[in-house]
Amino acid sequence: MARWEAEIEAAEWPGRGTLLIEDHDARVAGFAHFVPSRDGDDGPDSTGEIASFYIDPASWGQGLGSRLMHSALAELGSAYRTGTLWVLETNIRAQAFYEATGWARDGQGKDDLMAGVTIRALRYRHELRALFRDRRAPLPLLSADTYATHLRDLTSDTALDVRRSTDPTRRHR
Repeated sequence: MARWEAEIEAAEWPGRGTLLIEDHDARVAGFAHFVPSRDGDDGPDSTGEIASFYIDPASWGQGLGSRLMHSALAELGSAYRTGTLWVLETNIRAQAFYEATGWARDGQGKDDLMAGVTIRALRYRHELRALFRDRRAPLPLLSADTYATHLRDLTSDTALDVRRSTDPTRRHR
């Protein structure tokens, strides 16, 4: 994880559209980065894409990934109707995680060449506002900062921090 922290510092990252989650020791345990859709068959005004979603393997199984995904979906849902992400066809663990958090394969795939090897990625889709369509009044979406505060209040044994960066020059520590 120290490598991630060093790369984040060197790149002056995170920037706009980035969420960070910290473990109980206030170290970066993972991040999500989203952008308008880069796919030609989706409108960038209505579809947002999670371009990166990573949790440090040392933090797996602690609920941090689910909490980060919940915040990412809330942020995407505040700006887009639909979300997409790409996952390697061979990454069964990630596919199971995405499916457990409401994502579904949409039938699209793409091949990329990395180090002379062809790898296949599958696209997943999430209808972000579908949760609110059948309700009289939609539930309010919390900002990542507000969500983190509520989670911190609910989890006295774990200090969780999900932070949204809206200013690329602002540092969260």
